[in-house]
Amino acid sequence: MQLIRLNLEFINCYKKLCEFPDKGLENSNQTIEERKPVLDAKVNMVGGISEAFFKTQLEILGFLPKK
Repeated sequence: MQLIRLNLEFINCYKKLCEFPDKGLENSNQTIEERKPVLDAKVNMVGGISEAFFKTQLEILGFLPKK
């Protein structure tokens, strides 16, 4: 039971740090599994300043439909 509580604390911490849910998606019913790639994109993604990079980021963050 303590592990579940700890996981929920981490989830709430990441929500605050990464500003979840994103503006524009706040009424979305994303599951934790659906938010994992969004968190990964916000925290770990590396890229250059190119149209393709930003389109991929917008897809991952849920602002554009995935290809």
